[in-house]
Amino acid sequence: MECKGCGSTENKPDAVKCIYCGNQLAGSSSGTFDKVMPEDKPIERVFSHLPAYYQEEFRKMEESKGSYKGKWNWMACIFNWIWAFTKGLWLVAVICLISIILTKGILSIVWLFIFGFRGNNQYYTSLKTGKQPWI
Repeated sequence: MECKGCGSTENKPDAVKCIYCGNQLAGSSSGTFDKVMPEDKPIERVFSHLPAYYQEEFRKMEESKGSYKGKWNWMACIFNWIWAFTKGLWLVAVICLISIILTKGILSIVWLFIFGFRGNNQYYTSLKTGKQPWI
C-alpha cells in the first residue's frame, strides 16, 4: 500500500501506519493522516526520524546537489566500523573490519580518515537510495 506522506510502497496491504514515516494509511479505519509532510520538502520525509545533527547535514547535502559531502564526523572516525554497522552500512563495515584484521591494524589509520571525512555522505547515500554505498 502506498503512503501519501512519504510515497513508500513497502507497506503491507493491511498496515494501518506507514513503516517509514508513521502516517496513517488511506486504507485504514480512520482514513486521515497524522502528519503529512509538504510535497516540496521530500528530504524531511525521508530523514525526519534522525537526530538533528544528521537532518541538518543531509539537508545541506540535498540542497547542494552533491557538491557538499558533509563535515567531519568524530564518531564515525573513532568508532569507524562499529559506527558503520550501527548506521546500516554493512558492506563498508565488513570490508573495513576484514582489512584491519588482515593487515594487523595497519589500515586502521586509513579507515579513521575515510570514515571521518566520508561517513556522513555514506550514511546519507545509504538512506536516500536504499543501497550499500562503497567508499
